[in-house]
Amino acid sequence: MGKGSKQRPTKAEFWSNWDAVFGEKSEDHGLTNYHCGTCGWVEEHSVWFENEVNHESMGDQTVERVLVTLSCEVCGGDIDEFFNV
Repeated sequence: MGKGSKQRPTKAEFWSNWDAVFGEKSEDHGLTNYHCGTCGWVEEHSVWFENEVNHESMGDQTVERVLVTLSCEVCGGDIDEFFNV
């Protein structure tokens, strides 16, 4: 028999680590997509959405351009939005 003919047994902790790294991920993993410069990461219910509609001319017609401003309801600071890729 050759040196590699018998496979070593796999430890049980290998599979738990495998699942932790490559297993299915849940959709709600507790992370938020909104960051306030003062408060840090905030939940969506603490974000104030303000929509400003601007009408701009494009050729012979006008089109709406919506500008969304996000601010923190706790401190009033600006909020940056991050998207999951």
